[in-house]
Amino acid sequence: MSCYPQHLTELVSTEILLRLPVNSLLRFRCVCKAWRDTIDNDFFVRAHLRLRAAQNTFTLIAPHVKGDGGITAAGLYRWEQGVKADGDDRNTAAAAGLYPWEQDTATLVHPMGADYSVPGTTNVSHDLAHCDGLVLVPSDAMGHQAFGLGHDPRSKAYKVARFFYRSMEGPVDNPNHYTLGMEVLTVGAADQRWRETAAPPPYPVLPGRTATFFKDSLLWTVEELLLREAPGFIRFKLEDESFGVLPGPPCSPSLDYAAASLAELRGELCVCVPRHEADYGDGSHETWICRDLDDAPQWEPRHVIEIHTFPRLRCLRPIAAYTDVLVLHAEPCYLCRETQEPGRSKEEERAPLHMQLQLRYYHPDTGVFVEYPTETCAFQVISYVPSLVPV
Repeated sequence: MSCYPQHLTELVSTEILLRLPVNSLLRFRCVCKAWRDTIDNDFFVRAHLRLRAAQNTFTLIAPHVKGDGGITAAGLYRWEQGVKADGDDRNTAAAAGLYPWEQDTATLVHPMGADYSVPGTTNVSHDLAHCDGLVLVPSDAMGHQAFGLGHDPRSKAYKVARFFYRSMEGPVDNPNHYTLGMEVLTVGAADQRWRETAAPPPYPVLPGRTATFFKDSLLWTVEELLLREAPGFIRFKLEDESFGVLPGPPCSPSLDYAAASLAELRGELCVCVPRHEADYGDGSHETWICRDLDDAPQWEPRHVIEIHTFPRLRCLRPIAAYTDVLVLHAEPCYLCRETQEPGRSKEEERAPLHMQLQLRYYHPDTGVFVEYPTETCAFQVISYVPSLVPV
């Protein structure tokens, strides 16, 4: 089947279909064979994904809720800035001192089930991971490992990679000898088995820190406690499954890798790093942007954000970038926003973040709103783009 329609009517209908949301397209597949063939075509799927990714993305939130049986993940909820769920009749503008987005509603898109428990208190084996509409959720297996999800441009397949410590000798937090391994699982392959890479990772990775997918590569955070000097972020190219190093931004003082956070935001790689001051707990955060991983990558400073810092503690994570707002996750259970307005003074650029405190959760099948701020001990959150990518 040709990638381009031969008739004008087909071209017009394809252009219209490309601009529809995923839920509508799934229904329109049943209208006729021609539309089903168009929507299922790989060219259409990739074009639709590029168009949706260029627009404002959604945010997926998995609240961790305390209960009698421990801590559970209530489900995956979709949140979009400034959009209220059907049936939410709250007059957000009437709430004095609150921004409208501070009373938004997150809508349930996938229940996790009552038996999906979160191990420990707020610890999980890895964070949520996202790539082209596919989401990798945390497992209940704890250990010295780190996961990542990405797309291989050569095979057109999606892969899950798992870094692990094959052996460790000495104290767990500071072993005197260790060996490393990496294994890969191809999503949807006939042989659903993990296979090890030809070469092991060159440096240790911070356990539990999910890799960031950017430009056909997975980027992991190095475990600098096990090294005399951290070389940068560990790069794993999915095309040939080779390893490399992405140098970090030129921070002063040196970059605290354990406290840094990577994210892909609208086609750019963003890292949020703390600037520790002499007084414990004081300081601020910076965001740096990198647009390419090859040909001597360059980092550019973007924001300075006022929030307390602590050594090796990841306090702030970039999540999503909208037209004039940067959304961040302040662990364990706050959403923050940094407004990007041209012409602001230095004092305004360093203004404290606005905290998200009144997010409600909506179940579309039952029409019920759920509010459990006192029971929510933490949540995981990632940027998300709905897609037609098959598994």
